Amino acid sequence: MLRSFFFICASLLCATLALPPAAAQTEGAAQPALAIELNKLEAVGDTCRAFFIVRNGVGANLTNLDLDTFIFGSDGIIAQRLALPFGAIPAGRMRILSFDFSLGCEAIGSLFVNEVLDCTFDGAAVDCPAALVTSSRSPQTLDY
Repeated sequence: MLRSFFFICASLLCATLALPPAAAQTEGAAQPALAIELNKLEAVGDTCRAFFIVRNGVGANLTNLDLDTFIFGSDGIIAQRLALPFGAIPAGRMRILSFDFSLGCEAIGSLFVNEVLDCTFDGAAVDCPAALVTSSRSPQTLDY
């Protein structure tokens, strides 16, 4: 009986030590995020319209967000640089925004957020670059 007890304890200890660090964290320990998703690119004549979904999960009203963004061509070479004004987003809300690029959609390989130009929250000190999370549902990536 004592041998079975030690075997069970040793097995549980080994299983716990084998867990990756993320699995040991609780769900509530996730960092609040300002999530920006490139949802899709849509051809508009010879140009391209990009649709973004922005979710403010920080817990404070975002009064302004401007991002320095680079568009890379499908060949990996920088094709365009833009300052994208995302504007205000209330706490716990999402916004869908679109921006027209002077390139055709087929010429776009990826987008890269180079820098946070302005990120202002109403009455809260938020480390915006640390809270920013990017993703893409499009074949083109959005990286930060």
